[in-house]
Amino acid sequence: MLSMMREHATSWIIKILLGIIVLVFVFSFGYSSFQNRGNRLAVVNGETISRNTFERMYKNVYDYNREKFGDSFDYDLLRQNVFDDLVDNVLLLQHARDLGMQVTEDELVQDIAQTQVFQTSSGQFDPKRYEYILSRSGVTSKDYEAEKARNMLSTKIRSYLMAMAQVSDEEARQWYNWDAKQVSMKYVLFEPSTFTDVVATEDQIQAYYDAHSADYETLPMAKVSYLYFNPKDFLKEVSIPQEEIELFYDDNLDSYYEDQQVHARHILISLAKDAPEEKAAEALKKAQEIEAKAKAGEDFAELAKEFSDGPTAKNGGDLGSFPRGRMVKPFEDAAFALNAGEISDPVRTDFGFHIIKVEEIKEARTKELSEVEDSIRSKLAADVALDEAYNAAEAAFDNLLSDMDMAKAAADAGVELKTTDYFTEQGPAGVANPQEMADEVFDMYKDSFSDVLQFDDGFYIVWMLDKKPAIIPELEEVKAKVAADVKKEVMAQAAIDKAAEFLEEVKGGKSMEDAAAAYNVTVKNTGFFKRGGYIPDLGDEPAVASAAFLADAANPYPDAPVEGVKGVFVTCVLEEKYPEADGFADQKESIKQRLLWGKRSRVLEDTLDVLRERGEVKQLIPVI
Repeated sequence: MLSMMREHATSWIIKILLGIIVLVFVFSFGYSSFQNRGNRLAVVNGETISRNTFERMYKNVYDYNREKFGDSFDYDLLRQNVFDDLVDNVLLLQHARDLGMQVTEDELVQDIAQTQVFQTSSGQFDPKRYEYILSRSGVTSKDYEAEKARNMLSTKIRSYLMAMAQVSDEEARQWYNWDAKQVSMKYVLFEPSTFTDVVATEDQIQAYYDAHSADYETLPMAKVSYLYFNPKDFLKEVSIPQEEIELFYDDNLDSYYEDQQVHARHILISLAKDAPEEKAAEALKKAQEIEAKAKAGEDFAELAKEFSDGPTAKNGGDLGSFPRGRMVKPFEDAAFALNAGEISDPVRTDFGFHIIKVEEIKEARTKELSEVEDSIRSKLAADVALDEAYNAAEAAFDNLLSDMDMAKAAADAGVELKTTDYFTEQGPAGVANPQEMADEVFDMYKDSFSDVLQFDDGFYIVWMLDKKPAIIPELEEVKAKVAADVKKEVMAQAAIDKAAEFLEEVKGGKSMEDAAAAYNVTVKNTGFFKRGGYIPDLGDEPAVASAAFLADAANPYPDAPVEGVKGVFVTCVLEEKYPEADGFADQKESIKQRLLWGKRSRVLEDTLDVLRERGEVKQLIPVI
């Protein structure tokens, strides 16, 4: 193969990125390369999938999902999906061979030669580079080429199957009519909250508790006592010598350097970035007229209040002081080119036209010690107080190690011993960082104490006083809550029952308007709305919208009351409206493309369903 590649080494261009060589071996290598029976994960129609292959592929996909989704991803499901994908790939490769498909040597040569990592800087395939990179990866060219061909065959069979999918103009038109159809309806709403006369019986409460007792399980809880060392309490004892302030200032001069700044106002005549020429000309003319007023001596701030479209208009266009790099480039260049008191010509940016007035220029400088002395003193004092608070906490911890007495440790340290109420994993009330404390201490054992813990507001030592595991309480302990839940369920059922009676009457020939009076409900009309869209006056009611589009003029009512977000509905379709035929021509190709992607996926999945059913897949080791 390499001799053939040398002959063609000057004719191929860069197409494939560096990652290809990695993916070949992470995702494919090892299906049947390992004959060690202990390494076999599954056998698909006699072909082995190795554990090594699975774990390499899983690690790659795991790392990607961990970075993207964190811990919110179902990693057991991910392992199963990776295994299923490996099995599907073997089935497809076997199907490709059954169909007589193959990857020719020419195809393989061209694909490898186009891999960027094997090319020189000029884009030519380099056989020596090819052999060197494979050897560094611990892979022979024979193994690499075999697995590369396997990947290419997998791509070829998938492309072949998906190419079978076709979408006709008529299918696209039917989808267009289905998607753009609109209906209007009238409805009545039975709100469960209006059925206040229902009561929850003892039998209903007991039965509901028996069926839903797990819903009332308590959360695990903990109760702690703690010592808190607040650095602010140590500030009064801290004195910072002047020489330390001066030394800190000298060591950090760069942080007190200020670039040149300008204090400016502006008047913005807004204009879209891609506005047509006539609009731009109108905006420029308006800006020039305002510029003339400003340069004639009219108060710039008042002009900004009257004419500016920017958010600073109410402040007379005042932008405050800013250095270079803060504003967009054209604005910045114009502002820094002006002297104090000067007004610019109109300046065009992506936001529109600006007239700029520079109020003051602040030259670059280093702040004097006298300007920053107080802030330095505060910073150094806070650092010392933090150290003192930590030292006090460490001393209390040492006392606790010897005496095992939180009250004594508190007294010796001169701090208050505080005790929390029972709290969940969200943390206790009364501390500045409840979640941080819970994360650190919730798993502690009873009668144990923590190390010195540092949170944003200081240092803590925590003693675990008591822990309560999650339990399902007896009915009597939660009876009021259960009764409320039962009543809510009974009210909902009452609404369904009344709606069913109403629906039976209107289906029997009574008008909704006549029936509504007896049921104390109001008939309302929605106007037209689209499938899955917002229903006028109702908002997002998916079940109601679905019921409306299942009905038609011949059968305008649903089979049963519709349980929606706001309550229980009885609906009646009044009119159906289909889209204008003229609009289909503009959307036909995009609709066909959208439907084609769906069909391709179904063709591939249908083929895999058949291959799975006909094939023999033996999973030898669980993946979860």
